[in-house]
Amino acid sequence: RVCRQVRGEAAISFAYRGIDRRVIPPFDESLDDCLGCGACAFVCPTGAITEQYKAKVVELDKWDAEIPMAQCRICGQPFAPLPGIEQAAAKLAIDVEQLLICPSCRQKQHSKALGKLGALGRGTGNQPGA
Repeated sequence: RVCRQVRGEAAISFAYRGIDRRVIPPFDESLDDCLGCGACAFVCPTGAITEQYKAKVVELDKWDAEIPMAQCRICGQPFAPLPGIEQAAAKLAIDVEQLLICPSCRQKQHSKALGKLGALGRGTGNQPGA
């Protein structure tokens, strides 16, 4: 349910009833709509759904699925499942390239920008006590 109610996708859902009830992709086929967000693994009460972050993919063991990881366009490190990044870019109506920066590189960029802004304000006489 978390896939549909929280993420707005329908990559997995319940099928069958009683002791035969299972969590499966639609029509028990591929996980084409999976964003690799891991919400299903997080809320799974039995631990039957697991995810493993590998070098360039997220593996969902239950379905033998591999979700590609986005790679930072600055440092090249994988940092998040690519389908989730693409969905966020579409919802925000921005180019996906703007989101392909890992948190570490984004923090460095913001630190540099803030440093430049601080340098611009120094020595101009516009600061209190100057």
